[in-house]
Amino acid sequence: MHRSLPFPVPAPGPVPTGAEAAAPPLHAVTSEAFQTLLERALHAGPADRLIGQFVDSPAATWRGTRLGVLRAGLAWQVLSGHLACEGWEVRGAVSLEQRREAPMTPILTALRLGESEWLELPKDLYLFLERNDPNAGPRPGAGPIRAVLHFDADFDYSPPSAGIRIFTADDGVAFLESWFAATRQQNGLRGRSLRANGRLLESEGPAPEWERLFLAPEVRERLDFALRRFAAAREPRLAAAGLRARGGLILAGPPGNGKTSVGRLLAASPPCTFIWATPSDLADDDAVRELFELARWLAPTILFLEDLDLVAEGRARGFPSSALGQLMTELDGAPGDHPLFTIATTNRLAVIEEALRNRPGRFDQVIELGPPDARLRRRFLAARFRDCTLAETDLTWLGNRLDGASGAEIEEVCNAALFLAHEAASESPAAAEPVAVTRTHLAEAVGLLRRQPDNPVAGFGKEA
Repeated sequence: MHRSLPFPVPAPGPVPTGAEAAAPPLHAVTSEAFQTLLERALHAGPADRLIGQFVDSPAATWRGTRLGVLRAGLAWQVLSGHLACEGWEVRGAVSLEQRREAPMTPILTALRLGESEWLELPKDLYLFLERNDPNAGPRPGAGPIRAVLHFDADFDYSPPSAGIRIFTADDGVAFLESWFAATRQQNGLRGRSLRANGRLLESEGPAPEWERLFLAPEVRERLDFALRRFAAAREPRLAAAGLRARGGLILAGPPGNGKTSVGRLLAASPPCTFIWATPSDLADDDAVRELFELARWLAPTILFLEDLDLVAEGRARGFPSSALGQLMTELDGAPGDHPLFTIATTNRLAVIEEALRNRPGRFDQVIELGPPDARLRRRFLAARFRDCTLAETDLTWLGNRLDGASGAEIEEVCNAALFLAHEAASESPAAAEPVAVTRTHLAEAVGLLRRQPDNPVAGFGKEA
C-alpha cells in the first residue's frame, strides 16, 4: 500500500508528549534556499553526488527484514522527537521516488498492525541534518555538524526489508544506537499484545478472567511467584543487588488443561508487552533471532512460545531443529540481560532438549498442568451450570463420572448437556427461564464424548 503525505495514518499507542509532540513533521521542515540546492543536485546527478554536496563521510548502515521492518517503522515513528531532543535540525528532505514530480514529498508505504492501525515507512527518503558542535565552543569558523539520513523500505520483494544509512562526520554507529535506544523507550507498541509477525492481538467479546480458569492452587501460586519476580527485577534496589532481569518457565501437561488459556489471559490484560509465537514463527535461526530482538525492543516483554516440543526436540533423538541452537543462545541472555520473560508450552516435556528443560537461566522451572482433581472439577461444574437448574446429586454424579477428564473435555460435556436440555424442552420456554439439566442429559453428553460407554478412552476412566 503506497500513499503520499498528507493523508493521515492512525499511529499506534499513546499520543506522544514533550519534545516528540512539539517536533514538526520531518517532510515539512525545509528552507527555500536549501530546497533549491536539493533540486539542483537532483537534476545534476545521482543520490551519492547529492550527499557529497552536503557531507563527506562514510555511512553507518543498518538493514532489517521480516520483523526488522516493524522495528524500522517504530524507529521512524519516534525519529522527529529524537532529532529534536538531540539538537538536530532538518535542513531538507527529498524523496528519490518522486524526484521529478514532487521532490520534497516522500512516498510512504504502510505496514498494517491491526484492523485500523498502521505504521508508515518512507520508500526512499533522504533527510539532511545539521546541529551545532557541542565541543566547538566559541572557536571562530567552527561550523555545524552535518549528516544525511537515508531511509528506504522495500515491500516489492519477499521478505520485505527496510534499510537505514547515516552519513556523518560524527559517530554514525552512535547515532543509530542512540536513535534505537529512544525507539525502545518511546514506541507505541510497548505494553501492547501482538503476534510474532507484528500484528496486534485483537480479541472480540469479553476479556477472559483468571477466576474462570480453574488451576490447582499450587500451580497458580508458582505462576504468580514467577511473574512477581519478573516484575520486581526492574526495581532499582533489586537491580543494583544483581537480580537477573530475564526469566522463563515451561507449562507442561496433556492437552486441554489450561496452558494456552494462561497465554490468552496474559494477552488480554498484559502487565507489559506480550508477544505470542507459534512453531512457524521459529522456523530457523534468523526467525528466532529477529523474534527475540523485537521482544527486547519492546521490553519489558512476556514472550509466549506455543508447542515448544515442535522446535526444541532433543538432539539425542536425532532430529534437532535448525532453530534450537539460536533459541538456547537467546534464552542464555547472550545479547544482554534484558527484561524478557519467556513462557513455553508443551504436551511432550520428555522430548524437549534437556539443556532447555533442565537448565535454570533458560527456563527456571517447569509447571505441570494436569487434569483437574475432584475439588477443581466440582468448582468448574458448579460455575459452568450456575445459571441452570441442576440437582446437587446430579452435579456430584457428573464430577465423579469425569474423573481423569481434561478441562477441555469437561467443557465439551457441559456444552453438550446444555444443548440436549434445550432440545428436550416440550415447548419454547421464556428467554429468562433457566435451562433445566437432568442426569439423563448429563449421561447422554458423556456418552456422546466417549462414544463407547463400556470401553472408556484413556483419560476418562481410571483405566488406560
